[in-house]
Amino acid sequence: MLKIVSPGAQDFGGPQTQLIKVSSRGLRGNDFSDFVKVAGHYLANEVARINWAQGEVGTLLNAVGATEYFGPNRNFDGFREEPCRAFHQTFKKLARFYRDHCNRDPAKSYGIIKLSAYNELMHRIDLVCALNGTDECAKRNGGLVADKELEKLAKNENLGVSMACKVAFDTCSMCGHHARNRTEYCLGEDEGGHCKAGGLKNRIGRILADGHILHADNPEPLFFDISHVYRPADRIAYANGLLKAAAADGKVITGTELAAAVGLQIPLLARLEGATRGEVAQQLKAAYALVACEQAGTYQHAKFAAAAVLEQSAPLPELKPEQLGAALRSLLEEKIALPLRDFIMLMGHAPVKTAAEVAALVTRRMPGVYERLIADLDLETKLAANPYAVGPAASIAFRQWAHKSAEALSLRPLTVTRRSQQAVIRNVKMASFLGENEKLAATPALDELAEHYALYNIAFLAALGDEQTDWQPIIENLTARSYLT
Repeated sequence: MLKIVSPGAQDFGGPQTQLIKVSSRGLRGNDFSDFVKVAGHYLANEVARINWAQGEVGTLLNAVGATEYFGPNRNFDGFREEPCRAFHQTFKKLARFYRDHCNRDPAKSYGIIKLSAYNELMHRIDLVCALNGTDECAKRNGGLVADKELEKLAKNENLGVSMACKVAFDTCSMCGHHARNRTEYCLGEDEGGHCKAGGLKNRIGRILADGHILHADNPEPLFFDISHVYRPADRIAYANGLLKAAAADGKVITGTELAAAVGLQIPLLARLEGATRGEVAQQLKAAYALVACEQAGTYQHAKFAAAAVLEQSAPLPELKPEQLGAALRSLLEEKIALPLRDFIMLMGHAPVKTAAEVAALVTRRMPGVYERLIADLDLETKLAANPYAVGPAASIAFRQWAHKSAEALSLRPLTVTRRSQQAVIRNVKMASFLGENEKLAATPALDELAEHYALYNIAFLAALGDEQTDWQPIIENLTARSYLT
């Protein structure tokens, strides 16, 4: 699950975010004494050791309070003291300072985390952030100037900040039931469940006779986002009108609902943190690279080269399921990624005409397919079982077939250039591309085929590796080919 800890979700008795007064000599004198009053000696000593680069503006952010001392937050998520101690460092490792949870691109961040700590005296996770105060500082930290944030802080205005985390599961604070998503939440005994407190599914936030507030406990949170929120219309902040109306009616708004309402995304770094297998990590890099290419539109200049794909020069071989890995290895050695039509022909044993007709339909579900994949919280599971993973070895027969097809299909830069030149000289009729208004509505069968083709491209790109010089041109050609009709 993805969760958001909304601004003001817990009351720490003061502003959530405040400037740290640091002189050119560091945190000294009265500034040190003032900081001790709000954060204690331990954190003050840690901040005094920080080496501040020119242009960095220090800010103290009270992030998450331990449940034992503050109770659950207003979205009824709890973070006990031990997980706060164990996982606070994920803020520094995975997070940057963003706006409105637009966290996909670090170049659109406004600051970095200099220090994360579990404050034993205050019983909370405290963060020391360096906001980018100048153009030079922003460039050095790989982000943008935090002009609006610093203006608010300078005026002593409230700076609404929320955090985001990823959890593999949460547990009911009463019955201890583990749930990977909200559909798995426990039910009360009167609903056929076993939870004596009424269950998280329908009674989260309920106050019991002993004063306990029924909430979701998060034992292993990975914090990956800190964001200044610009739409704090009410305590749940920045959520859409539906959630605001629900809050007005007294409905409980959970952290997972907030995450869904704002379209919270998981940055690559946070996903890699949970990828225990190297092949999955490499596929994640490939998937995010394809998304970035599609969103930036950098594939546009590769359209001509993609359209210049000539007719298959060698017939596709008969392929048994157990031979797929070897066939994909043969294609990889020639840097061949099959166009959608040929992919359908090879995998579905379809004739050319049928494959072309199906491909024309599937193409119209390709826009956004990589975005849909990385929005899937089960993506790692899909990648671990990717059926198009390249095999360890190629047979001689498949190698010969791939070699004969290389001139028509290879993505080697020189081959792509030569193919494009030949297409111009021969006045080859170019294939057409999907227009802006040609997308089809979601259809399960077409969406499944589009996803399979996307998984194939991801597996191909991952097998190439991201350290070679022609990785980006290949990404652009793969993306452009996805729009061929």
